Amino acid sequence: MRRPPVAAGGERPVAGKNRAARCSGRFAEPEERLRELATQLVATGSQVIYAQGPYALRGARAASVIIPIVGFDHETDPVAAGYAASLARPGGNVTGAFLDQSEISAKQLQLLRELVPGLTRVAVLLDAAVASAQRESVEVAAKRLGVTVAPIVWRGPDTLPAALASATQDGARGLIVLSSPRIHEQGNRRLVADAALKRHLPAIGMLNFARDGLLITYGPVQKDMLRSAANLVAKILEGARPADLPIERPARFELVINLRTAKALGLTIPQSLSGAETIP
Repeated sequence: MRRPPVAAGGERPVAGKNRAARCSGRFAEPEERLRELATQLVATGSQVIYAQGPYALRGARAASVIIPIVGFDHETDPVAAGYAASLARPGGNVTGAFLDQSEISAKQLQLLRELVPGLTRVAVLLDAAVASAQRESVEVAAKRLGVTVAPIVWRGPDTLPAALASATQDGARGLIVLSSPRIHEQGNRRLVADAALKRHLPAIGMLNFARDGLLITYGPVQKDMLRSAANLVAKILEGARPADLPIERPARFELVINLRTAKALGLTIPQSLSGAETIP
């Protein structure tokens, strides 16, 4: 399960330096606990807070607008959320590694259309608590490509099969799973993949979804984003100000196709996607 940490724990070397930084970790599942734990970190006199995911980032920012915060976040637009004045010069106490949602959304929709020629209506599974930037990006990309978006709000695993059944009855012929710490929990990934396959819906998501049975995964190389965030933490510990450290975007992306799922859906992988990593 992907836990949303406010900070990583342990004692480890600072990137690129022969010295160690002591890290105090706090972890919580309910979002309401994160602000309390972030406040505890502030009280310890932390030099920097590392916040993974939108809930942890919100908790850390609510706890302090002074202590430097490095975010690692797939879901949030840091400028639209008010964390930064601009990507190049954040201007506040938050910097970090964030996705370009408009680029990801457009590419995922394009990939789905390559696998499902003639796609005109797509269901979009989203977590309403973190999906505003993602949903807007998908809708903009879909309008440009002449595709209708049918949103499905994640309300837990028990309601998903009926929601997908309704979407297919209304004409959806594909599914985009937007990024969310809740939806991307390991058990939920398998459930989403199985539910999509049962409704014969070709589906695309991020992270490890294809390894859990979803047709296709497209997203950033995680280790690159983690390295970017770690380097920003190191720079702050060396004296840099988050206000002056540009927000990092991933430069490399990975495409993974589950061939077993493709076969079950009766799909042929087009030559244009022949360079993708495949899961037999």
